[in-house]
Amino acid sequence: MVEFRKFSTKTKKDNINVLVYVSGYKIFGTVYLPMGGRLTDFLNTKGLGAEGEVFIPVTDARIYNISDDSLIHYTPFLNVNKDKILFIFPQDDITQKKGEKT
Repeated sequence: MVEFRKFSTKTKKDNINVLVYVSGYKIFGTVYLPMGGRLTDFLNTKGLGAEGEVFIPVTDARIYNISDDSLIHYTPFLNVNKDKILFIFPQDDITQKKGEKT
């Protein structure tokens, strides 16, 4: 039996640019969170449903080899398995100048 999930076609989302590290690679891209949601909550949600998927969609994804920082692939859409993420953080945090206070 096939189970269909109901999704709203007009769900508003916040987008954030992120840097994702998985084994051997880093991925720059955009993740879409529920409006007002936090990245941590989105990643920690388990089970089925729009916020509880095993994979997170990343758009405008650029995949780099960690060992030599070379661009391996670009894709407009990439699903990343949450269980394979070593760490992830908003790209705004990456680009902050050293010594700049938040």
